[in-house]
Amino acid sequence: MIPAGLGPAELLVSLAMALGLVGCALPVVPGPPLMFLALLLYDVRLWLEGGLDGGLLALLGFALLAAVAGSSADWWLSAWLARRAGADRRSLALALVAGLVALLLLPVTGGLSLLAALVLPVLVVVLLEFRRDGDRRRSLRAGCGYLTGWALATAVEAAAGVGLLAIWLLQLDRLGF
Repeated sequence: MIPAGLGPAELLVSLAMALGLVGCALPVVPGPPLMFLALLLYDVRLWLEGGLDGGLLALLGFALLAAVAGSSADWWLSAWLARRAGADRRSLALALVAGLVALLLLPVTGGLSLLAALVLPVLVVVLLEFRRDGDRRRSLRAGCGYLTGWALATAVEAAAGVGLLAIWLLQLDRLGF
């Protein structure tokens, strides 16, 4: 059910918010950046109409922080935990490239792209770490660190998406919707 009084712009932003929340779980859709972009465009429209006040501007600043933290968590959290587990920087760089290639080259349909974007980087870390010194335990620990970082990054991205949705709802409330 659509709340009464929402105009086309508010409905489009709400749709972008819903799609962004789905994107927090799927690597194919950049959830937090999409959500932030929708908020930004809406606020630029408000600013041009003279309706953007300091409170809404502060909310937009918080939205930017949430979007940056949520969308970059995959990179820094996976790498950080894998490094703590003993992974080399080169292995992590190649794992990142493998994940990006898997996302870009494999079909988006079904879970194949998601699976490849998750499994391929972990395999790259494990194989390169094993090749580096032949220590099976350490290489598996590095792969598990990468996988744990990915899982935590997904949670961070979801939290950022919920935060961005909350900011949108606060904006609607401040605007009287």
